[in-house]
Amino acid sequence: MAKSAQSPPSQYLSPQAQEAIELQSNDLNLALLTGALGGLGFYINTFLIHRVNPVPILGANSLARPVLGFAALIIFVLFWITFNKSQNEMLSPSRLGLIFNSAVLSFATAILGTALLALFTVAMDNAFRGLKFDIITASLIIAGAITAVAYMVMSYASSITIRRIYEMLMIIMFGGILISAIAVDTPDWYKVYLSALGMTSAGPMAKLFNFSLIFAGVMLIALANVLFRSVREFYINHP
Repeated sequence: MAKSAQSPPSQYLSPQAQEAIELQSNDLNLALLTGALGGLGFYINTFLIHRVNPVPILGANSLARPVLGFAALIIFVLFWITFNKSQNEMLSPSRLGLIFNSAVLSFATAILGTALLALFTVAMDNAFRGLKFDIITASLIIAGAITAVAYMVMSYASSITIRRIYEMLMIIMFGGILISAIAVDTPDWYKVYLSALGMTSAGPMAKLFNFSLIFAGVMLIALANVLFRSVREFYINHP
């Protein structure tokens, strides 16, 4: 009787692939835990404390405010933790440089992430004006949104590059300038405030304009730190 054909040898993943899968699994578990805590906190604060049910999209006790508040804190903390855990020597040449880069990039990512979520909630309110959710549905939406934000932030922080830092710098600088310009309550702002957006004559938007430029300068320091480090590493590895 002929021997049965032997099954092909099992294919094993490389150590790098196994490590990547394990890292993604850990990130997903942490994101799910963060989302669950966010949804539970929203339920306790909105329903048990303030007795709000159903929940509107915008307003004092609404979907938008806790999402934006939680998201800003979660983005900052998780980006910092993930960036530190990545141990990327090119992006963090020393402990002091790691702390500085982590703080600057975490803050920049929190600004961008919160701004995108704010635009999304405003768009949702305009599309479904007057829409309200029961407390269970609202809590599940909060949990899902925070889970998605947490997972994306950790994935982003673990693969940060010079190009992404540069893109964040451009968005922070020109985005802040553009918002400051169009928010001035004069239709011909470009004739009056183009060179005076940071002055008191531009009104409250002057603070946003000045903050955009100052923080863009701080980000430029972080970018220069990373850039010169990468150039040094290149010439060490390619003498």
